[in-house]
Amino acid sequence: MATTQRIFLDTNSLAERWGGAIKASTIAQWRIKGIGPRFLKLGSRVVYSLAEVESWEAEHMRQAAG
Repeated sequence: MATTQRIFLDTNSLAERWGGAIKASTIAQWRIKGIGPRFLKLGSRVVYSLAEVESWEAEHMRQAAG
């Protein structure tokens, strides 16, 4: 039986993924406001599925008018 390993990022890792353009504190505020990628709360720990992050990034991709 094959299993699929899911990759999760904590808030600091997500901020690092975005090159520090968005601070971890901003991501935390987004969470409170219902903005940003969907997350999973495990007890007091918050994590983001890499698949959800990639989906959110794709939905927010922009192209310059030209």
